[in-house]
Amino acid sequence: AVGRVLLLQLINYLTSHYLRDPLVTRLLNSSRVHILPSMNPDGFESSARDCMYTVGR
Repeated sequence: AVGRVLLLQLINYLTSHYLRDPLVTRLLNSSRVHILPSMNPDGFESSARDCMYTVGR
């Protein structure tokens, strides 16, 4: 879950610093950024909650 939180903080940082920080502005203007905090949030919550009883975890 730490990875998802860090990605959400990165999104917040990039969007709040766009046009205020020249480095962030240049990065976002010169590249395409795809951030996927979780492809399946329902499945993630289920697997994190029930991982002790799942075979192979």
